[in-house]
Amino acid sequence: MNRIDLTLDDMANNKFLTMYSTLIKSFAASTEFSTSEVVSLLIVFYKYALNNRSRMMSTSQLYNLFLVSFGIFDVTIIDRISMNITQDGRSVSPEAWMRLFCVFFNGSLQERMKFAFEVYTSGGAVVLNREVVGVAIEQFFTGDDDDEVNELRAHTFPCRTCASSYSENSTPTRTG
Repeated sequence: MNRIDLTLDDMANNKFLTMYSTLIKSFAASTEFSTSEVVSLLIVFYKYALNNRSRMMSTSQLYNLFLVSFGIFDVTIIDRISMNITQDGRSVSPEAWMRLFCVFFNGSLQERMKFAFEVYTSGGAVVLNREVVGVAIEQFFTGDDDDEVNELRAHTFPCRTCASSYSENSTPTRTG
């Protein structure tokens, strides 16, 4: 038998192959990842799940991944991404894990824009409101960048009732 990961013993290796063989085939066929890339990503997921003594990865493990590997330190953004990819916000399934990496590494610009829009519009909203955009702008700049924030606000919100909307078949537009 082929050893998938040398850090796993034979029993854990067999268990991984049994649990994820269908998903490996499915993701290799439906994503731009090769079979070995899918196996590699699912091995990492499996190790998180093993550490968690579950078949799922916890959102606290996802937080650590974002903080350490991706350098995303804004907990609000991590919360929004977590709620966007998970069903319950408490655990991450292998499907959610793969969706995340598909968007991060292989997604087209349109897919990435849609994902980003979904992150900022929780609860099924189809409009980015002024408050959400304002908070995002403030968090984008660090330090003494008040002039840049004010200038960006002035260009983003020339009127008081501006909002952005996005639909599946269009690009983001401003209304107001």
